[in-house]
This record gives sequence, C-alpha cells and structure tokens, in this order.
Amino acid sequence: KDQLAMLAVMLAQKGYAALCIDAAGHGDRPKIGGAAENALGVAPFKTVIAQTVQDLRCAVDVLAARKDVDTSRIGYVGASLGGIIGSRFLADEPRIACATILAAGGNLGQLLATSQIEGAKKLRAGKKIDPVAIQKVLNEVDPAKHIGRAKSRPMLYLHGDKDDVVPVANNDALFKATKQPKERVLMPGGHVPNPFELISKTVAFFDKNLNGAA
Repeated sequence: KDQLAMLAVMLAQKGYAALCIDAAGHGDRPKIGGAAENALGVAPFKTVIAQTVQDLRCAVDVLAARKDVDTSRIGYVGASLGGIIGSRFLADEPRIACATILAAGGNLGQLLATSQIEGAKKLRAGKKIDPVAIQKVLNEVDPAKHIGRAKSRPMLYLHGDKDDVVPVANNDALFKATKQPKERVLMPGGHVPNPFELISKTVAFFDKNLNGAA
C-alpha cells in the first residue's frame, strides 16, 4: 500500500479520499504459508488473488458506510499485482465507477511462464513448467477470464511497451476482454514507466470520469 502513497496524496489534494490496502501475504499482512512474497507457488498465488478480491470488496463496504464519501463516485487504481487482482475484483464489484489499471495482464499461466519478476523466475528455476496446467489452476482468479462480465464502466490501461514483468501480450489479453468504454496507453519503458506521467494520467482520468471535468 505504501507504494501508492504519492498518488494518494495527490488525490487527497483534489478532494478524493484514498483507501489503500496491502494484498494478502504482502506488506504488514501475514505471509501465505510462511513464504516470502517472491517465493509463492501457484496455489498460494491463487490464494493471494482470491483473498484480496474479497478484501477489496470489504474496503468498498467501508467507504460506502462513510457519510463523507459519495458512493456513486468510487474509483479504483491498481498497479502490477494490484492491477491483476483489481481487474478480477472489478468483474464482481459493480460499485466502482471507473478504474485505472497499471502494468497488469491476464492469461496467468503464460504470464508465470514468461515473466522476469523474481517470483516467476524462482517458480521456473531448474524445471520446465506447464503453462496450460497452471492456467487450469488459476482460471478462477484470472482477470482476463472474468472481466468480460463486469458492468460497463470507463477503464484506462497504462502499460510500458517494453515491460518484461507483465509482457504486453498479457495486457493485450486483459484489454481485449474488457468491455467498452476503455482506452489504453502504451508508454515508453518497462514495468514502471515514468511514475509522474502515470500519476498525472490517473488523476486526469478520475477528474474526467468521477468529477465530470473536461
């Protein structure tokens, strides 16, 4: 959650309330099966996504209970794993009015077979993995398999054109499965393109779709 502090501050300066949580097994939360974040197997990875989807729905409950929050104007921002989890969350959560998804994708079996993030490389170390078998385990939590049933809402995808953690092909799968209205910006760079541009585009998108700004 701390990685989104800069964005939360900028949103707060414009009157947005920001609620950030740690994904299951990350940050201040207990580890999944005692494993480090970058050493999760396929089944624990599924648990991280499934549990955090439920946590995010509870977070919306918290916001909805506050009298100082306009529940018709709740947006979501998710980056990397938070974008993968968030896209799956959006499939079942109609209370989100718009969302920005940064550096995320679907087809998780293929993603774990090709990603250069440390956890995926450890999963592949010294053995050949079967993306199809992994996909069968992760189908239930794969956002590309579920986001198509989400309610129609403005969606903005921001992605680095040279991302080797979540390759563009995986972002393609998620974007194509998403209903209109949607837009995608491929930015120069890897997994984390220019952070200030990511933030400015996100704030402008929220202003347009939550506040009706031109």
